[in-house]
Amino acid sequence: MSFIEYEGTISSSDWEGVNIITKFLEMFFNITLKMYRSLYVTLNLHILEICQVGVYLNQLITNKDHVLAKMVKNMKEKFDK
Repeated sequence: MSFIEYEGTISSSDWEGVNIITKFLEMFFNITLKMYRSLYVTLNLHILEICQVGVYLNQLITNKDHVLAKMVKNMKEKFDK
């Protein structure tokens, strides 16, 4: 079923999924803002944030939410390249 075909109200489990994804993306949003505000984006200034992303992805790979875990696994594979 695609989003276009979906009709009806949003269930509580849908809202839980939205909440999980929102929390997941919040870290990336905050790091992006920090890097964007920097006058010079260099590795020595942002290595801590880059490492935090790796640690965060490692923690979430085993998440009980299978959709999030699959998404994180794909992101981690790209991150490790």
